[in-house]
Amino acid sequence: LSLNVGLSGLSNRRGFMILATGLLKFARRAHHPLCLLYIDMDCLKQINDTFGHAEGDLALTHFVRMLTETFRDSDVIGRMGGDEFVILTIDATKKDIATIQARLQGKLDEYNLQSVRGYVLSFSLGIVQVDLNSTYGIDTVLTQADAVMYEQKRLKKGNPANNPRPVS
Repeated sequence: LSLNVGLSGLSNRRGFMILATGLLKFARRAHHPLCLLYIDMDCLKQINDTFGHAEGDLALTHFVRMLTETFRDSDVIGRMGGDEFVILTIDATKKDIATIQARLQGKLDEYNLQSVRGYVLSFSLGIVQVDLNSTYGIDTVLTQADAVMYEQKRLKKGNPANNPRPVS
């Protein structure tokens, strides 16, 4: 059984669940704070439909590179499928997460300024601080972070200025 996604090189859902479950158990035992980030790469379907799947694969590759450059080796990064990614961070405070989020946004902004691909990359993000005193498994934490991310996505769609779109 495969634990990695070929195109991205990241853990797939199965691989992420195995690694994240182990990290959650360790964090609970050692009392280290954990945070789960659920990221949806905006507009991948639109890129695929407008520019073709090869271009969509290239956009995914660039996005994954930015993720791996942003997060630490000790963080568990997984591709849940399609355009959805999750990162489980250990020993990251709310301030650290804000810094990480700003660093990822900065990498995307820099990419978008230099890109001549005809589209911009953006993301929606859901963040959940893991309650180490709970008995929740990683699947419950994923569901919580996914709900937060979809709420952000819904709010972005309600504001036309935030909607990702092809560049003319």
